[in-house]
Amino acid sequence: MDKTAQVDPLQELKQVNQLFDEIADKPQILFAPSDSTAIIKGAKGTIIHLDPTQLQTINGSPLGEKIQIELLELNNNSSMLLHNTQTVSDGQILVSGGAYYLNMTSDGNQLKIKSGESLEVEFPKQTDEEMEFFTGARDSLGQMNWKPTNRKFISNAIDTPASVGTNPTSLPFRYYDEDLQMDLTIYDTTSTSKEFGLEVFKETYQSISLLNFGWINCDRWYQDPRPKRDVEISIKNDSVNAAIIYAVFTDINSIMEEYYWSEKKDKIAFKNIPIGKSLKIIAVSVMDESPYVFETTINTQTKNKVHIDFSPSSKAELKELIEKLN
Repeated sequence: MDKTAQVDPLQELKQVNQLFDEIADKPQILFAPSDSTAIIKGAKGTIIHLDPTQLQTINGSPLGEKIQIELLELNNNSSMLLHNTQTVSDGQILVSGGAYYLNMTSDGNQLKIKSGESLEVEFPKQTDEEMEFFTGARDSLGQMNWKPTNRKFISNAIDTPASVGTNPTSLPFRYYDEDLQMDLTIYDTTSTSKEFGLEVFKETYQSISLLNFGWINCDRWYQDPRPKRDVEISIKNDSVNAAIIYAVFTDINSIMEEYYWSEKKDKIAFKNIPIGKSLKIIAVSVMDESPYVFETTINTQTKNKVHIDFSPSSKAELKELIEKLN
């Protein structure tokens, strides 16, 4: 391969990101009426209190008959890695209690929350730790960064079936079943979990008022008093033009990522890792349209340098490797 040729990191990393798009779970597609309020429940416990009067299309056209909701619920290292959502805020490590993506359209038109209005959403409680509300955005390379909103999640114990009831006069849970290819209206979440395989969380946080659609994270700042060190990364394969490298903490919901391309000037390193932490290092590249993977587990007490030597893999093997993180 001619190393004198200009390497476009966006193009090379695009192939790796496309690989993850192919093996990651697709977002849930849920539907709600545009002429009445509804409570929409995600498969892993997110509850959306939807009032269509609080929404409008970006282009000014009227709402269609239905509102389409796109929802991702990422509650562990495996799902966060598959969707390339590192838990970092301006270089500082976060511990996630669940990451989410929420968007809405109607008749193919992008929606937004009206100025002065908000969308109330309850997120599942996964930990007793005090958690904060972060919003996320990707940079030009697709790397996620989370920004604090200075708002905390407040515990709110809810018995889900009792809060909804089995009386059809109560507000329904609506969702789209991809296998049946139809909308389902659900009043009894106990039978829902049994018949449709939904994970019912008994407890959620009090609702958070969203002003915009996009990425949301329930996080806390990672605090560890031990001395810190950097974990340096080097790529041994000369034929690799670009790769994404992940450092996955084995004892908490936390992931860091670094990007590599052959003309990158900066050294690759995961910075300020507590000494004595166990990390699983996973690197992914694409060559000749095929996945190449490297993985190892280190303890930062004894090792702070990792030399990556890629081996050919397959999409199925890569997904299996990532799913074992749980």
